[in-house]
Amino acid sequence: MMAAPETRQQNGEQRKGAERREALQQPEAPAQGLEGRQQPAGPEQGSQPGTATEGAQQPEESNRDRVRRLLLVPLGFRFRRGTDAGEARRSLDALADELGYMSDASLSALRGMLASKGEGAARCFWPDLATFRGFAEIVQPRPLEEVPALVRWFRSVEGPRAVEAGTLVETFLWFEKKKAPPLTPQARAMVAQRAQQNHRRLEVISDRRAREVRNDAQDLEWERWYRSTLARVEALVARVQREKQAQDRTAGSAATAQGTGAAPQARPAQDTTRPTRTAEEMTR
Repeated sequence: MMAAPETRQQNGEQRKGAERREALQQPEAPAQGLEGRQQPAGPEQGSQPGTATEGAQQPEESNRDRVRRLLLVPLGFRFRRGTDAGEARRSLDALADELGYMSDASLSALRGMLASKGEGAARCFWPDLATFRGFAEIVQPRPLEEVPALVRWFRSVEGPRAVEAGTLVETFLWFEKKKAPPLTPQARAMVAQRAQQNHRRLEVISDRRAREVRNDAQDLEWERWYRSTLARVEALVARVQREKQAQDRTAGSAATAQGTGAAPQARPAQDTTRPTRTAEEMTR
């Protein structure tokens, strides 16, 4: 017997109600992204997103990294085949350190000058250090006080020796012109002779001033330049000598601490395998 239409309608509504109740009782499935992966849960209610990272400061860029960013990386040269990777990295690090005195604008200008100075048929290999130095001197000459050879020279015994001999300015000017110290006897003689001439000129200017005789304007300008340069070099020598003395004291303290902390030498152990002489045997 077929059910009445009203009965079938009631049964259908009961089934739909049961399905809705069953769906409400089941746990909600996690939301899926476009790739079918579970989306990460959002921040908890009441929390402030971003507060953990907003206060974090970015690490300060080193001078070496600045030169890499503005000069070496944009140039994009490469080393020749067979170059050791460690040696290549060290050479670029040394180059970046040497050019670290240059400003951002000067590094950008140097990059433009060196872009076409690559080596090889394709101009794709790194130029040598002399090429970098030459163009860097054109763009922004390095302060003479930062030239490593000059610093080493005045930091050695040659610094106090030049102070005593009165050749500080002349030695400084020799470095400025030659980019090297006066090593040979001929070079030292030329520096000493030039110092004598300059000292004589200073004496003449001072003597005229004492006698109230008018000095030439050119002489007065030269005197100001010489005394200013002398003060500049004296400050350099004093600074590098202080640094040397501080390092010597540190090294001496470390050596002393190492010496006092050394274990005392142990006496050689007595050989117990050999028989000892008795008092009776010793008096025989």
